[in-house]
Amino acid sequence: MTPRSRARVPAALLFLLGAIRCANHDARIGVLPSIAPPPPGVPISLSKDVQPIFNAAKCAQSGCHSPLAPQQNLVLDNAADSDLFLVNIPCAEAPPLLRVVPFDSGKSYLINKLLGTGGSVGGSGTLMPLSGQPLPNADIQIIRDWIDQGALDN
Repeated sequence: MTPRSRARVPAALLFLLGAIRCANHDARIGVLPSIAPPPPGVPISLSKDVQPIFNAAKCAQSGCHSPLAPQQNLVLDNAADSDLFLVNIPCAEAPPLLRVVPFDSGKSYLINKLLGTGGSVGGSGTLMPLSGQPLPNADIQIIRDWIDQGALDN
């Protein structure tokens, strides 16, 4: 191989690598992918829209909010009846506050935990989920919408 042909190899390799592109153009390292919201006018479903967010963020994994040893006595596992442990239940960190107040996401402690503002309402300022990155704003909006639509177990 001549010195001139060796110089062409890296250029050809760079061209080839540039031609092969990642199909996920909006990927960001360390950021959870957002769950696609349902179309406007379609009710938000706990099982179809909210639970996949909890699952993707690993909220229901062992050591967090799984049925085996739920932190703060909160179960977010889709195999359990999550509604019984979430809606109109006093939160363990700040008992006068409710985890989810149907029709009022602004008074729901869950939203404060997802935003990291729990300390400003009398609870813990710890941002959830603990393991990993904060939820994308679009996912938090889906959870807000579910609460504002009545936090139905659907």
